[in-house]
Amino acid sequence: MFGLMKKIFTEYKEPLYGRLTGQINLKPFSPIIEKEILDDLGIYTPENLLKFHIIFGGIPRYYDLLSDRIHSIRTPMDAIKQLIVSPYSLLKDEGKAVLMEEFGKKFMVYFSILQAISSGYHTRNQISGALGLNCNQLSPYLNSLEKHHELIERRTPIFSNKAQSKTSTFYIRDNFLSFWFRYLHKYSRLLEIEAYDRLNKIIINDFNVYEGTGFESLVTKLLIDLNGHSNWQFSFDDIGRYWDRKNREIDIIFINHTEKYIFFGECKINGNRVNSNMWQTLSKKSHHILQKFKDYEAVYGAFVVKNIEKALQKGWIYSLDDLLQLTH
Repeated sequence: MFGLMKKIFTEYKEPLYGRLTGQINLKPFSPIIEKEILDDLGIYTPENLLKFHIIFGGIPRYYDLLSDRIHSIRTPMDAIKQLIVSPYSLLKDEGKAVLMEEFGKKFMVYFSILQAISSGYHTRNQISGALGLNCNQLSPYLNSLEKHHELIERRTPIFSNKAQSKTSTFYIRDNFLSFWFRYLHKYSRLLEIEAYDRLNKIIINDFNVYEGTGFESLVTKLLIDLNGHSNWQFSFDDIGRYWDRKNREIDIIFINHTEKYIFFGECKINGNRVNSNMWQTLSKKSHHILQKFKDYEAVYGAFVVKNIEKALQKGWIYSLDDLLQLTH
């Protein structure tokens, strides 16, 4: 439906082309609003915010369903069991309901691509290998998913030229659809044979792996909300993730060209992994970037879910609660 609505207003041959008088881009709730909702429902913890954000992505309808069942849902896993993976769950077929009509006869190809992306195949070569398509066959589908349907986004390393970058990765924009394709579509046979307990166990065992990327995304959104805020000591002109062909990866980098500093940050769900080895590795990975910004100061930091001891650390430490409190 989204693709159809977009087409009739933006394509030259359509009768309503050029007659658009206004446009509103409805966005999901921010993490700050998500936190307030969980507070109101009496189930806020930093861990719950992270997990609910990864599952629902700030979509109001899903939080409305959560509110209706709050007497029996106290954790994210309760929500998965009751709202998504059960015989009478309301969201079990959400992906099909939303997208089959959108994609038409080619829905199986699009679904396969989205399942591959949700399963961790993010580069063009990885996706084509998972599907058995060559890159030339795959490209029109990726282009349609990105630009027409706006269901995926192409990410490039910070400091790269997005139009020319050869290290692009693809991610599903909607958190719930990413979750749905990773678990519900991929294991649809378990739903068909009503093996709900089996699927719930798969989700529980895999979720710790899945939430790593989700934590980076959540922190990035909070930093964008904080940018320029009077309570926060940093501001930036650009923010993003860094990776290169030499397997050097940095979770979050932001840069301020006026004050001339670059912040290099790692996201660690497990606070115990913020240690001297992490700081040393981060410093080493940042060295070649600083060669291009020789008169810039390097600032190092780490983002964690829960508060940890900060006194002996070698950089800035921010928990989710720290970031949320700074927004007030």
